[in-house]
Amino acid sequence: MSKVFSLIDGNNFYVSCERIFNPSLENKPVIVLSSNDGCVIARSNEVKSLGIKMGEPYFKILPLVKTNNIKVLSANFALYGDISRRMMNIITSFAVKSEIYSIDECFLDFSDLEIQEITKISTEIRIRVKKWLGIPVSIGIGQTKTLAKLANQIAKRNSNGCHHLLTIRDIKYALASTLVKDIWGIGYKYASKLNDLKIYTANDLVNADDQLIRKNTNILGLKTTLELRGKSCIDLEEVADPKKSITVSRSFSRDIQEFEELSQAIAYFTARAAEKLRSSNQMTKSFSIFIQSNPFAKDSKAYSNSCNITLPYPTDSTPELLNNINKALIKIYHNDYSYKKAGILLYDLQAKSTKSIDLFDKRNIKRDTSLMNALDQINQNYGRRTIFIASTGISHSWLPKSNMKSDGYVSNWNEIVRVV
Repeated sequence: MSKVFSLIDGNNFYVSCERIFNPSLENKPVIVLSSNDGCVIARSNEVKSLGIKMGEPYFKILPLVKTNNIKVLSANFALYGDISRRMMNIITSFAVKSEIYSIDECFLDFSDLEIQEITKISTEIRIRVKKWLGIPVSIGIGQTKTLAKLANQIAKRNSNGCHHLLTIRDIKYALASTLVKDIWGIGYKYASKLNDLKIYTANDLVNADDQLIRKNTNILGLKTTLELRGKSCIDLEEVADPKKSITVSRSFSRDIQEFEELSQAIAYFTARAAEKLRSSNQMTKSFSIFIQSNPFAKDSKAYSNSCNITLPYPTDSTPELLNNINKALIKIYHNDYSYKKAGILLYDLQAKSTKSIDLFDKRNIKRDTSLMNALDQINQNYGRRTIFIASTGISHSWLPKSNMKSDGYVSNWNEIVRVV
């Protein structure tokens, strides 16, 4: 039998996560806002029916929010990440080969299984994820990853939450009713080009000349077309590629002018970046910090700058990275500007396992490793920043606004749901 892929996708995932711990939100219009409560990043079906789009600035939809009594929540990424991990553990247990594609999407390889068995497994996945977690999922099945993605879009509109594109008839109907802008891997830019060539639907695309597609999109556009024709070109990525860089940055809730406060913010971001570095078992030898003034400030000119630092030896130690932060910040900071955004980029990453011993390296690596392991373990067991390095600060009034964030149901002992 030919290849068969299944895509399992958590419906309105962030909203569904919030509804687990707050059942009063069921069947109510709900939106989740981005960092600093800026834009809409998740919508319930009730909100979608009102015409509110993804990425819509919050201030623009305030009248609609008030008129329709929409529940507004700040993003709770710790909650979403935890629920995602649990959901993926359930889903990946159903297949030997899998690919966690995003926080709410997972591909499974169902090749060599009969359609009846695939349907049975898909039903069991939906039941188990809903029963064990409370998250509704949609499942799309196809001979390629792109067809599985397309089937998933259709499944979201089906009452049973499943749809397969495994027959010529079903595939033709789906292709004819799908606009090119809605095809996974095409995007708005290439969709506009294709429309100029009178290619409006997925069906138009699969019937177009390969050279024409390659010329007006890219190699991925051609692969997408071949996948829509039923030829598998995009394999599962069972092992995620090592990260090439790690970035942690934020827009502040207010402008920052003082050096000490800006330094604290960058130290805070650096500590978080170092956590991510260690969790991926990598080290860095180079990093860049960057700062940016408020581009909308009327009383001052815009200013942005960055500073690169190269270390003598690769590291994953938070203190070692922090020791170099102020050296870099001093070079680019000017006290006649107010700053709205800052961050750190770690690059030149390497796997920790590939680090070689250097006779001239006088650092106490064993001590540093033990310290970082202890710090990570305590914070993992008792909540982030249970212990932290002093230079990262205690209170952070500059953090992005999240005035409507739900409790840390799974990350804070003091906010666990109580049953009385």
